[in-house]
Amino acid sequence: MKIISDRISVIKKGGLLSIVILPTTDKKKLGFMFLWLTAWTICGLIVFANYFNVSDQNAKLFIIVYLSFWAYYEFKIARAFIWKRWGKEKLWIQKGILHYQREIRKKGKVKEYNLELINDLKLIETSENNFSV
Repeated sequence: MKIISDRISVIKKGGLLSIVILPTTDKKKLGFMFLWLTAWTICGLIVFANYFNVSDQNAKLFIIVYLSFWAYYEFKIARAFIWKRWGKEKLWIQKGILHYQREIRKKGKVKEYNLELINDLKLIETSENNFSV
């Protein structure tokens, strides 16, 4: 196994090329994301708890609309946190087929692509200060 960086490792054996990419190694960013998720969850729970104390129908309608948007973003934030915490990407090439898997805790679907159909690959540059790195 050859370790390219803190996030990427490569194995080459016979007719197999395997690449494993971890989403992040920055614990500080992961901690901030956890704080964001916690604060977002508490905020939504407080609004939900106050729904039963409101008697105005317009205010109740506003709270329902607010909570629908809140639930959507709660799901998105939780999914991103779980991916950053426990996820990894696996690519392996074997017998002319590229296999790709986004794995979270050893679960995930494998997609297969024929290498003859893949062309025009290029590197996307990112900066070190980008939150998504």
